[in-house]
Amino acid sequence: MKRIVAILSIVACLLCANSCAVVPGRLSDLLDEPIHTTEPTSTSTTSETVIPDDGQFDDCFYYGLLTDEQKENYRAIDAAVKEANEQDLDITAYLPEEEQNGTVYGARVRFPNRVTSEDEVEMLYRVYTYDHPACFYVGGSCYRGFEILGKTWYNEMYIRYYLLQAQRDEAEQELQNAIESLTADLQGGEYSPFDMERLLHDRLAEWCVYDEDAAAVIDRQRLDVSEIDDTVDPCCHTAYGTLCKKLAVCDGYSAAMTLLLDRVGIRSAPAYNDDHAWNLVWIDGEPYHLDVTWDDTENVVRHSYFNLTDDEIYATREKGEITAMPS
Repeated sequence: MKRIVAILSIVACLLCANSCAVVPGRLSDLLDEPIHTTEPTSTSTTSETVIPDDGQFDDCFYYGLLTDEQKENYRAIDAAVKEANEQDLDITAYLPEEEQNGTVYGARVRFPNRVTSEDEVEMLYRVYTYDHPACFYVGGSCYRGFEILGKTWYNEMYIRYYLLQAQRDEAEQELQNAIESLTADLQGGEYSPFDMERLLHDRLAEWCVYDEDAAAVIDRQRLDVSEIDDTVDPCCHTAYGTLCKKLAVCDGYSAAMTLLLDRVGIRSAPAYNDDHAWNLVWIDGEPYHLDVTWDDTENVVRHSYFNLTDDEIYATREKGEITAMPS
């Protein structure tokens, strides 16, 4: 059985003094209960323009778990990411001095609702990346806040990109070509959702190889956070690495499966606990768990983790805080 690995092991960053922090590994690390917190973490809107809700995120699983104010901040992240995708936006000046030894590109987010919790800022970043696996070029975030009467408010986030615009454009085309290659014959309406899901599960397992070397390095880092090793290609955690480089760890498989299912019209979402990633999939309106990583063995594609119920999947792993099925 393959070793379970954590999500993105990409460069984290600290910002000025005590008003900034590092993004931790998993959303479930941040929450003792669902995303709605026990006391307000946001206040009235700032002068930033509120991005209207036009329904484009209605099918995004994690977006649907947020409060109305958190959704506005999520939409602000999306707007900033889209704006930054049209250019190479220099965000170096917003980073701490020790990080300014080279130009850093990415997105600058201004929250329409100020946030009072570091955990909530970090959660918003994770939620957005979980819902948007096509943003494979995102490589971590940091944020800035200010104090009013002893209370810290967080109003900006900076999202790093590890690819330049020209590289992103080329990689995005590669990714779309790979998705089309794996789904083209399934888009004519000849297959049921279940049959399409099973075919894509099998194809992805045959297409990609589990990155044992990256998993070993990541596991060592998790045991000793001082043991930093930058030899792991961040692509192994992404849909791009899975579909274009054909080498990935669990969150790469999950992100790729999300994009493949979306292409053929099947709703899904990445699912996480503290040390593994898989998928939630809705077939004929019913939710199931799908774990391509654990079904991808060296010599044969299994179906041991194909469309399991809650009870079945959680007999094999700890339940993540954020993977509860919606009612």
